[in-house]
Amino acid sequence: MIPREIPSRSDTTKLLAFESELAASDAGSSLHVFNSAICELFDLDPVWLASRPTIYEFISCAEKRLLPEGKNFWLGESC
Repeated sequence: MIPREIPSRSDTTKLLAFESELAASDAGSSLHVFNSAICELFDLDPVWLASRPTIYEFISCAEKRLLPEGKNFWLGESC
C-alpha cells in the first residue's frame, strides 16, 4: 500500500491555477479538489462542487450537461 500525502496549501493553490480542467476525488470517492475550468466546461455551480459530491454524482451531472439530449426516433411500428 502506498501512503498518500495530504497536499499542502501551496500544492493545492498550484493545482487550482491550472488552465486545464481538474477534478480529483479523495479515498472516500468524494470530490476533493476542482478548479474553475471544470466549472466552466460543465457549467457546474462551484458551491455544489464545494459540498464534496461523490465522484459518481459529479460524473453523472457532468454527463447530463455535456451530452445533448437524445432524440426519440420511435415511430410506433415494429421492424
